[in-house]
Amino acid sequence: MNLNECSKIIKNTSAFKRRSEEDITKCFYTLKNAGYSNTYIQQHLYLLNVSPNILKNYLLFYKECGFNEEKIGPAIVDIEHIMTVPIYLLKNYSILSNNVNLADNFLFYLGISKMKFDLETNDNESIREVYIKILKMHEILHYDSENIILNLQSSTGIILRETVFEYPRIMKTFGIDSSILTKYPQIIEMDANILMYRILKLINSPTLTIFKDHPKFGSLLISGPKVLERINILQELNMNCYDICLLTCSSKVFFKHILNRADRTKTNDLSIYISRKLGKSFKLTKHELSKNKFFRSISILTVHENVEYLLTMGFSKDEIFSSVQILMYSTKNIETILKKLMCNSIATDNSQKIQVVHKKYFLALTLYYIEKEHNFSGHGIWNETSDKLPDILTNIKLSKK
Repeated sequence: MNLNECSKIIKNTSAFKRRSEEDITKCFYTLKNAGYSNTYIQQHLYLLNVSPNILKNYLLFYKECGFNEEKIGPAIVDIEHIMTVPIYLLKNYSILSNNVNLADNFLFYLGISKMKFDLETNDNESIREVYIKILKMHEILHYDSENIILNLQSSTGIILRETVFEYPRIMKTFGIDSSILTKYPQIIEMDANILMYRILKLINSPTLTIFKDHPKFGSLLISGPKVLERINILQELNMNCYDICLLTCSSKVFFKHILNRADRTKTNDLSIYISRKLGKSFKLTKHELSKNKFFRSISILTVHENVEYLLTMGFSKDEIFSSVQILMYSTKNIETILKKLMCNSIATDNSQKIQVVHKKYFLALTLYYIEKEHNFSGHGIWNETSDKLPDILTNIKLSKK
């Protein structure tokens, strides 16, 4: 059987419909290069129904750890089960030779010198137990592995070496929490170069870098090019409110949202962003934002720009949060009022400069004047503030001591 014959069989098998032809082809040649015959592959077609990257790493794992691949047979993709079998049983069934030191071979596979530490193991342990011992030795790792340890019992299709080193190191390089690898194990199925390309695309996009610290950032990485395409579609339609759910949902849901012209969000991404950026609780942040009934119609990019602007102006995170609703208005509106306040906050009395209004009240007053122009209706989030505002603070009289 050649690849074309194999492809015809696969096209008529429902289990393979979610696999691309490119992935199946890569798996086919990976098995061929590893010495598996066409006949063997035809008899065990499900070996082609895995990620090529994972299959490649499974084969490498068995080879470098000293397994008898003929004895493993089609169970090569059932690494999760093999890792839980005690080492002595693997030797009893000749899956491992009696003279194989599996712990040393496993360290070699992971790229760790056994001279760096003493790894005490025995044949009553499983590979999984050896793996956990290695993960717990933090001095040889460059990231926090606790999340992987906690999720190891339920994880499937894990690429051991990349999980320990390469993928978490990529996350750390770009300032992303490596715990997303356990929340979104599909990331590990990606080629490392593709993963880095997607991260760069996302964090270099002004509209998407905002989500870098979001707990669901992993779903953006998985969706990849689809996310950028949807951002472009929304921008062309002048729809500025979006969340991770909208950017990663099914095409049916996405286009229904567009047809309804519903330029508003349904999730809590805005509250999550502000709570993390300003160091406040999510519950309190959502409560404060909900005081404006239009808060779900606010672009997260607008909020981001306002936070950065106010921090640049020297306001603390606590000062910003005390008037958090100000973040929902355009930066131009805030700047117009704030500059006017700053110009009028210092008055001269008998040649002495007196601070009429303390800086900590600037944001509260700015918010007051923005909302006042729109009768405190909240509609100011869509309308620009008038440039012909009356002079602010002119009615304040200085009290003489």
